[in-house]
Amino acid sequence: LEDVRCSRKADLIAVGHTADDQVEEVLLRLSRGSGLKGLSGMRPKYGRVIRPLLEVTRQEVLNYLETNGYEFCHDSSNESVRFLRNRIRMELLPLLEERFNPSIRNTILNTARILEIEEEFLSAESDRLYSSLAILNTHNQPSISFAQDALSAIPAALRRRLFERACWEIGCRPDFKQIGKIEALLDSAGSGPELHLQSGVRVVRQLDSLLFTTLAANQHPREQLAQATEFRHDIPGPGTYLVAELDRRLEIEIIDDNVLDDQTMRVDADSVDFPLRLRSVLPGDRFTPLGAPGRKKVARFLSDRKVPKHIRAQHPVLESAQGIICVLGLEIDERCRSAETTSRWLVIRWERG
Repeated sequence: LEDVRCSRKADLIAVGHTADDQVEEVLLRLSRGSGLKGLSGMRPKYGRVIRPLLEVTRQEVLNYLETNGYEFCHDSSNESVRFLRNRIRMELLPLLEERFNPSIRNTILNTARILEIEEEFLSAESDRLYSSLAILNTHNQPSISFAQDALSAIPAALRRRLFERACWEIGCRPDFKQIGKIEALLDSAGSGPELHLQSGVRVVRQLDSLLFTTLAANQHPREQLAQATEFRHDIPGPGTYLVAELDRRLEIEIIDDNVLDDQTMRVDADSVDFPLRLRSVLPGDRFTPLGAPGRKKVARFLSDRKVPKHIRAQHPVLESAQGIICVLGLEIDERCRSAETTSRWLVIRWERG
């Protein structure tokens, strides 16, 4: 259907699922085992696929065709009880209507609508939490980690969704039991326990975080996490710079309006001189974190911030001739802070490439 859509240069694909198909789909998913998303049924629109008849019954469609003299095709496989969907339509639904609830179809449709509304809320909330809590690293082997304290502070229903999405993005589709094992791993004490999933995906319990990653054959997690790459990029002026080593993008802009934005770092533009340098953290690097009483080693600052070792490389330093301006994504140097007299701001964005 997608090939036909492209060849016809069409915008959408309209399919003929009816309200009866929706009832059958919900029962089918229930019989196979499904979560809230599955039990909320098919969507009226999913990508380029639309279902304009989803709230119309099959009988209403047949009546319309008969009244207007339209012919239609009949698929003989719809009569075969070899298929589970057909058994649900031909055997289970008539039984439920006769023995339990004559209005079972409307009951299931209403339930699906309620679940759809609740699914939309939980999905939006889990997306928000994932964006704020997931720490992504694509250097060497891809990985995603979550701070233990952050995970423990959210309801289990949302936490399980974060686990499921992390597994999807790393490369596997976990089942109900595996999500439960990840929950148990989070509750385990100490650092080191692992859970091995399909496609080489591993979940590693670290001292203060939970790591989702893929490991090379015969490689221990500690060996992988110890790997790091040193790099250095010159930043001649404002603009956008890709940092391939970290799959990140640095954006530098000078503005004269100090509009607050949680996604950016802002410093007094007159406190720094171009060219700047973006580089990995080196032993002995020091700076004065904003509001701190004195200088601190960057490595100690990362440790105090509880940044897991395997993703510390994702927070390099940006410096000028005067010294370190900021640890990207975390903190600026006290020397570069805005003051009442500041009239120009250097805006720094550090985003996934």
